[in-house]
Amino acid sequence: QRTAATGSLEEHSRMAAPLLALLQPLALGLLSAPLPLRHAATARPQRTARTYMIEQVATTGTQTEGEIVVVGGGPAGLATAIALAQRGMKRITVLERLAPPPARPEEVGVWGADVARYYLIGLGGRGQKALKEIGAWDSVEPFCSTVVGRKDWAPGAPVDGGVERIFTDRPYLTRVIQRERLVACLLEKVRTDYAGSINVMHGVEVDSVSWPTEDKVVLSCSMCDDVCAAEEGAHARATDAAFELSASLMVAADGARRTIADAIAKEDETRRWLPPWSRFRVRRYADTSVRVYKTVPFKLPPGWRGDINYSARTKTVNFDALPTPEGDYCGVLLIKPDDTETQSLPDAKAAREYFDEILPQFSPLISDDDLAAVAAKPSSRLPLFRYVGPRLHHRGATVLLGDAAHTVKPYFGLGVNSAFEDVAALKTALDETSSVKDAVRLFSKRRAAEARIIVQMSRSFDRGGLLGFVSFILPLILDGIFHKALPSVFAPNTLAMMQREDLRFVDVRWRKRRDRALQVAIFTAFAATFVMAVTTAVRAVVGAVLARNLTPISPISGLLAAPVAIFGARWLSQRRQVQGDVADVLAAQQKQMHEMEAKADNAAKEPELQQTGPATA
Repeated sequence: QRTAATGSLEEHSRMAAPLLALLQPLALGLLSAPLPLRHAATARPQRTARTYMIEQVATTGTQTEGEIVVVGGGPAGLATAIALAQRGMKRITVLERLAPPPARPEEVGVWGADVARYYLIGLGGRGQKALKEIGAWDSVEPFCSTVVGRKDWAPGAPVDGGVERIFTDRPYLTRVIQRERLVACLLEKVRTDYAGSINVMHGVEVDSVSWPTEDKVVLSCSMCDDVCAAEEGAHARATDAAFELSASLMVAADGARRTIADAIAKEDETRRWLPPWSRFRVRRYADTSVRVYKTVPFKLPPGWRGDINYSARTKTVNFDALPTPEGDYCGVLLIKPDDTETQSLPDAKAAREYFDEILPQFSPLISDDDLAAVAAKPSSRLPLFRYVGPRLHHRGATVLLGDAAHTVKPYFGLGVNSAFEDVAALKTALDETSSVKDAVRLFSKRRAAEARIIVQMSRSFDRGGLLGFVSFILPLILDGIFHKALPSVFAPNTLAMMQREDLRFVDVRWRKRRDRALQVAIFTAFAATFVMAVTTAVRAVVGAVLARNLTPISPISGLLAAPVAIFGARWLSQRRQVQGDVADVLAAQQKQMHEMEAKADNAAKEPELQQTGPATA
């Protein structure tokens, strides 16, 4: 199954903590990690009449000429095809290795029959804005559920100890949809509006790519068999249905499979005249915080809200769940790889006993059949951090976007949302230039740094041990303190800024670097003041003891030491609230923000109450 996932950050004792419950945007991406599509193992690729016609041409060995080829028929690939067709481009061919979605988006009986069958995607402000720009949001929105807040159980909290928070200060509400259903929505958009311009071919594997000229790309393809079209990691077998496609523009949206990216890197190795720093490379990071997971469906009882994210954190596992558009919930059980007890539950009875002990608030909501399925399914791993660079184009006819350009763990719902931003940026680049060659270079110039920075910043949240505390938890604490004290000078924490659709990731990084520089300057000044105060005090004490006429303690020294003492007290208070879990930092910050908003509202109402009098009030 393609299912849901999230990640964690705890490795350092009582300092590092799981990323699962950091923020509600974290839960946006919680159910969005690609996995093998085992549910489709018995389904043959569905081929339309148009696809069949192309296959007949291909099997003759004749090279077919196409204007545009999009490799990858997932959300990013289909959104790209729609964006290009919206500009009036014709003869757009989308090649997808996997089988198409099992139903149209409106067929509720299919999508609601097996909640854990399709992993969920959270569309935040970035994704919604981009889909509106390419004209596809109206086709997606009717089939989404809405998340307006979260309810979280901290470690050790009783069953009735969950803390609920409703988000009221966000310009966009999170919208949740099954990944395959999102694909079905975009396919429906293709069928109804662009059937004459876009041809989607399922069950097609791209075997190799070549660039005979600067403005032409040739793809060697083959038709997948049942296994290839159903399994994420399978490859096409050699068949007679092999063919070639050529295009003046190829968009690589083939995700973490990296067929096109690897081909570009291989060709760049042969271009010896290229300087080393400009060679195309795939930068892969080792997973330093490995987690595995299982998906757990459940139904809400009466009295529980159906429009919030539910999460619980324990000493051994984390659990996070989002609502499906049909009203049921699908959760993710995040597990450490060495937690053999959780991964080897033998049957439904053992699973029930486990959930009764570890997650008693959710255990009654999970049916025996679902528990049996949870015990039977193997654990799955999260994707690795990866990006390509230093450019996102090759020659004058190829461009990479989405997961093909930047792959992150689904912690903060940034994967598919940033992919849709890539699509909107490519459309804008084509609008602003007069040729494909200029457009792909302009796109690369604008989005290459974004691809690199989103991966680097996301990875900094995923480190363990002391490094994780220094690179993630400590900055969160500092941002909470400084932003509350001087909101006009210091920005909110990095996580909150990365969710803002009006900011580029480049802007977020530079803003936080400026904040860090100011914080270091303030700390340096405080440290110097503290040293001066301590030195003066020591000299005065020593002078008094030895009855020598040394400089006494200056009242100014005490005043200078006051900010140090205040900051230290604030630090200890914030650190005490953390209690080893970074989620508590953000929870405390959110609570403080709500308290400040309430005080501001009350202050605004006081003059009105004084004018109207107590009776009117």
